[in-house]
Amino acid sequence: MAGLGEVCTHVVSLMFAIEATVKLCDSKSVTQAPAYWLLPAPLKQINYIHVDETDFTSAQMKKHLDEAVATGTQATLLDETVLIQLSHEINKGPVKPAIISIVQPISDTFIPTEAQCMYPTMLSDLFD
Repeated sequence: MAGLGEVCTHVVSLMFAIEATVKLCDSKSVTQAPAYWLLPAPLKQINYIHVDETDFTSAQMKKHLDEAVATGTQATLLDETVLIQLSHEINKGPVKPAIISIVQPISDTFIPTEAQCMYPTMLSDLFD
């Protein structure tokens, strides 16, 4: 009945969605533009940078992290026998972490339990 005084609302809703999307794409949010508020008196200028480029660590924390990285010790690799012994000890526990399933002697015995599916009886099975 469209065209006889009726209105196609689906066309209008599509046009509204397109217009709203274009307006959102063309406009900038508050975080996409330099600050527009007044600066405190001692500051002359603040350079605008994106949030992903901002370093939020404090100077003291950054110094502490730099020292920890510079003076850190190298981790030693586990010997294969130690890794196997550790994996056997972990395997004895009630919870089996998935990481031990890749250790060769244990991977043969690692069989995950499948999920118990409790589906109702099918209607076709009720009328045999």
